[in-house]
Amino acid sequence: MKIAVFSDIHGNYINLLSFFESTKQMNIDKYICLGDLCNYYPDNEKVINLLNNKNIICLLGNHDELYITDKLLSDEKKIKYCFDENLKKIHNVKVFLKKLPHSLEINENGKSIFFCHASPIDLLNTYVYPDSDLNIYNDVPYDYIFMGHTHRQFLTKHHNKVFCNVGSIGLPRDNGLLMGFAVIDTSNFEIKLFRKIINYKAVLLAYEKQAPFDVINLMDRKENINFNYTLI
Repeated sequence: MKIAVFSDIHGNYINLLSFFESTKQMNIDKYICLGDLCNYYPDNEKVINLLNNKNIICLLGNHDELYITDKLLSDEKKIKYCFDENLKKIHNVKVFLKKLPHSLEINENGKSIFFCHASPIDLLNTYVYPDSDLNIYNDVPYDYIFMGHTHRQFLTKHHNKVFCNVGSIGLPRDNGLLMGFAVIDTSNFEIKLFRKIINYKAVLLAYEKQAPFDVINLMDRKENINFNYTLI
């Protein structure tokens, strides 16, 4: 079985459509989204409706949680996330968010595969970066762990476990023009990291007047990426 794992769409419907288009020829059997469907970009309802219509398995992210709890945001963060505007637009799809689980575990060919938004011991909020200390996860009872949340992709093995951060579809923070996702083949447990060039002009045309400047500006970020991936 081939599973495409992706995360952190953040209301970017343009990029989500591009992601699905890029996987059409990959013979994907299952799609799993690791959360943060909402905030930053404005097309939250379109994103959720598309995922729902495609019957995509989705987990809850910390940004999604904001719309179904009473957590209070500062005025600064409300502006940064376009929260008040998104809250009005997302009214019709809040039921979908309320049904999302915090994690998922599947077992294939004797191996346990765990999926969450942030980390296996703090499902919504801990940031696991490429250089994070993974020793705190030594006792986690899974063979493969897939995460999102940081918007920075990586794949590494530690203490007989494989850790994969799949990156971000909507708002990559390492190289802002390269959305990221991963594909795992459970027949041989091969994991491949993919990056796809974002259509800069299309995103600007759709969102420049609706998304915060610092969000749009992230597409200009060009950090070094020190791992192997396939550019599609």
